[in-house]
Amino acid sequence: MTRSDRDSFMKFLAIIGGILVIIVAIVYFTAFPNLVAVAYGLIFFVVGLIVLMSCFKPNNPVPFNEAFILIMGIITLVLGFVLGGWGGIGIVAIIAGIIIIVAGFIGMLT
Repeated sequence: MTRSDRDSFMKFLAIIGGILVIIVAIVYFTAFPNLVAVAYGLIFFVVGLIVLMSCFKPNNPVPFNEAFILIMGIITLVLGFVLGGWGGIGIVAIIAGIIIIVAGFIGMLT
């Protein structure tokens, strides 16, 4: 497996994880009268947006490297545990964090 194959697979996994985090944020936004849930949704939305911006980089706003993706995966995993818990949509956030962490490790294999 070449470096470009690993980079493209890392980018693919990071995009999947970022999309899952955005979905988690949207689910939290649907509980609108509950302002705490909306705040959680905003936090997840920002993290997911940063991951997706690092993958697509229209004007290179966020660096796309293995360490950054790994750190964002750890942040997503911790937020999934702390804010989401083990029930409901928190599991999706935890899975997204694991996918992003795996993407970071795959990128570090080079």
